[in-house]
Amino acid sequence: MLPNISIHQLKNQNENEWFTCADINSKQEIVCGTDQGIIYQTQLPSNGNNSTYKQLIGHTKLISDICYYDPNGSYILSCSADKDIRLWRSFSSNSITIYRSHLSPVWCLSVHYKSDRFASGSMDQTVRLWTPDRLNILRTFIYHTNDINTITFHPNGKYLASGSNDGLIILWTIEQAQPARILKSLSDIEQLTFTSDGNHLISISHNHEQKSDRISIWDIRSANEKYLIDNIPSHRRLLKSCQIQNTNKFVTGFNKSFLFFDINNQDEKNDFFRSEFSNEYIQRLIHFSSDEPNKLLAIMTTLRQRRKPVIPVEIVRDLDAFVKVENDFKQPTTTGGTISIITIIVVIGLSIIHIATFQSNILKYDYDVDWDHDSKLKINVDMTVAMSCSLIGSDVLDITNTNPLESGKLDEEDTWFELSPRQQKAFNRLQTGYKLIRQQYHAIHDLLWLSGHTIEQLPEREVKLDRKPDACRLHGTLEVNKLAGNFHIILGKSMSFFGAHAHISPMGVQALNFSHRIDHLSFGLPTPGLIQPLNGDLKIASSGSQIFQYFLEVVPTVVQTSYSNVETYQYAVTEKKSIKIDWFSN
Repeated sequence: MLPNISIHQLKNQNENEWFTCADINSKQEIVCGTDQGIIYQTQLPSNGNNSTYKQLIGHTKLISDICYYDPNGSYILSCSADKDIRLWRSFSSNSITIYRSHLSPVWCLSVHYKSDRFASGSMDQTVRLWTPDRLNILRTFIYHTNDINTITFHPNGKYLASGSNDGLIILWTIEQAQPARILKSLSDIEQLTFTSDGNHLISISHNHEQKSDRISIWDIRSANEKYLIDNIPSHRRLLKSCQIQNTNKFVTGFNKSFLFFDINNQDEKNDFFRSEFSNEYIQRLIHFSSDEPNKLLAIMTTLRQRRKPVIPVEIVRDLDAFVKVENDFKQPTTTGGTISIITIIVVIGLSIIHIATFQSNILKYDYDVDWDHDSKLKINVDMTVAMSCSLIGSDVLDITNTNPLESGKLDEEDTWFELSPRQQKAFNRLQTGYKLIRQQYHAIHDLLWLSGHTIEQLPEREVKLDRKPDACRLHGTLEVNKLAGNFHIILGKSMSFFGAHAHISPMGVQALNFSHRIDHLSFGLPTPGLIQPLNGDLKIASSGSQIFQYFLEVVPTVVQTSYSNVETYQYAVTEKKSIKIDWFSN
């Protein structure tokens, strides 16, 4: 015989606010949560009179689950997407206690009246056990790998069942917080309900691919599953089940339908009775109650689905490189504490040294004799001469008359003496920078060294001129002996024969132009921030008979900072001279 059905509709006047969950106590007092974080409590109307309601305000996000904590309905327990669990006194505006431990939104609650405990399931993939008189958790249950959607206590209070989006139903031993049974499903588990004898577990699961729900019964002892009702039109997270007054009859409901089924009739699949009703609204079930014989209370509403955050938090959470560890699993040790103290001291010391070094502008230069006579000295050159590469040559001669070819050869590249607009801007900055350096050498030098900045980088030419190249770019590195010598760029290509050295001038050359631009001239390994006096030097010849001479003194230098020593070379330009020569006389 089926029970009588009494249906009460909850209608919210605020069109932007939707009911998400509800519960009813023995006094027929209803409490509902909304997607705006507000809880409403009201009494079922009698004699056709409208009932008043009370607002319970405290949560800041969607109310995901709510229930009366005690059989008398004196206290209310709620959880929310704001990660909080709150205990309220019935028809009171403010919460009594706030329980905080979960790291993500809390989706579900379950209360066991006899043991005075309650449990919570969360998006952080954990189930936590609480008592109302303690703010700290009693147990943490860890095994699931996805959101916990539903939890329920076994009638004897010694076990707890949880269902998750990972498709697992886990039966936990409460005292050991360990899995006693793991039941595997192919779909997300949305709701769990124990039978009154505790031997069976009713589950409602959701299939994403088929977009349908199904109701299954599990034998706790054998872990066998039987589908009672399959291919139910999907109303994910809205399909509920309820045991009818301590019998083996259960009822579930969705859009305009109740389905009654008896778990004793397991020989017949889909053995259920459907009861439909009509209403001007499209109804959806958010709660069942069957505390009285032959009476079933079903709370229906025009409800939309419980919403999760718009951001794909599961994807973001999987990228977490710093996985949170529960307090229950932390084991502090003296060794670990000592290592932590030493690590903190070292980090603080390194931070102080780094900041002091960064703020300090003190550099120390030591000039000393270079005893390494066998090694070579590198000359780094990048300059442009206003004549074709076919007319000029470059080489290095020292006092030992070593073959110039042993020092290497610079790369010759036909180009234009006129710079592109972008190159001209960079060269102007180069000239301006070195002009300031010559005026305020030490301050700017220290600034460049500490920042590791260089101002002598000339960009590549971005456009080519529509005329024949009129200049030659000489660039590269020469390796020379650490002796007095002569590096010159002169008319004609360099040749060596029988121990002699000469430059063969091309025939018929009438127009000479030794105007030049030095983009870079340094010695040794490149060192950021080191000042090179001839960088940015530009000389324009007034006539074809004018040449230019530079006399340099190169000094080995060790630049010392608070954390490193750099071996390099500096040079000084002691004299610059222009001489007019008649190249074609005699």
